[in-house]
Amino acid sequence: MMHKKRTIAYSVAIFLSYFTLWALANWPALQQAWWYMDDYTLGEQVLTARDEMIVHTMRQGRPVQAALFMMYNLDNAPEKDLQNRLIRLFQGALHVLVGLLVADLLWRETRNRLAYLSIVTFIIWPFNSEAVLWQAANIYPIAAFLGVAGLWIMRRSTRPSTLALIAGISLIVLAMLTGQGSAVIGIVIWVFIIGFGLWRDTPLPMKRLYLEGTALFLGYFAGGVISYLIAQISGGSADRAKLTTDIVGKTLLLLFMNRQYLIWPGLYPIWLSITHLILIGMWLPVIILSLREDKSGRWRTILAVACMLTAVVTPYLILPHCSREFSFLEGYVPGSFANDRDLATVGSGSQDLDRIPPRSSRAALYDSHRLLYDSPDQCCRACGSI
Repeated sequence: MMHKKRTIAYSVAIFLSYFTLWALANWPALQQAWWYMDDYTLGEQVLTARDEMIVHTMRQGRPVQAALFMMYNLDNAPEKDLQNRLIRLFQGALHVLVGLLVADLLWRETRNRLAYLSIVTFIIWPFNSEAVLWQAANIYPIAAFLGVAGLWIMRRSTRPSTLALIAGISLIVLAMLTGQGSAVIGIVIWVFIIGFGLWRDTPLPMKRLYLEGTALFLGYFAGGVISYLIAQISGGSADRAKLTTDIVGKTLLLLFMNRQYLIWPGLYPIWLSITHLILIGMWLPVIILSLREDKSGRWRTILAVACMLTAVVTPYLILPHCSREFSFLEGYVPGSFANDRDLATVGSGSQDLDRIPPRSSRAALYDSHRLLYDSPDQCCRACGSI
């Protein structure tokens, strides 16, 4: 009992440390709650009727997101400052909880306290900010939490029970019905765990990995099928729920996405691009050093590195099933339009211009959509449909 209480106390302390780091990293947005009418809220409350938006999310195969829209009205009033901030803090807490569960999974596999430090970059990574802070984008931290929680329940004991496997599968199905893109984090972490296991001299627990792999497959496959069927039944799937036959095109898009993630010319400072390339390149000397080992050790190291490198592919598994997902990024260069402050006011109604930052996320969204349409009017009408 004493050990259990100590474990809970440690977990709470780590969670509060993570949450503090996240809050400090996102303090500009948290101290001035100008997000009350963000891109998603604009699309769902101004450009499209709420009932139509619920239908639209069903056509994307996301019934949990539709249920969330029916549970509460998105805040579109700047005077609701407290509600605005509490929603962001709640979504931030979910994001931090995802990091804590991942860190715990890695610690259980490595028994190294550095596992808790390794997840800090995920928690404060600036690309997470909009997905976590946008009010109607709460499906991203929720789906990620459900996906990781499903895996965590399966692995919390040495031998997963039938009840744990069923609970894990159920959470993963819910994750897929919430947000397919974020749900795949469960697969990413599981493959990482296999990679760490390959580095140890002890044999892999093949029976356990077989059970977990089967459960993960069933969860993601069932969730994907149900999501696709719901999209079809709801009147034909939207762009993000259609199957595509252009596998070559999506493979090229996958390469493009990784190029942007690693070096993004025009957005990243040069030192960050170089750091990313060095981190990826660090796996090469690991493989070279493994050549001195015996055949078994050499192959275990190569397979372990391969498991780690799946992180550049697995997060985008959803792409082959989308007909236009992220296509606007192919031609988008941030800051490519002269007056972002003017663009930020498009479709904003009676918003106070002083509450919109010079470089708002809405301006970025508007810029990217403008590349797809012939006129600003077409772009404004389309912003709520993507």
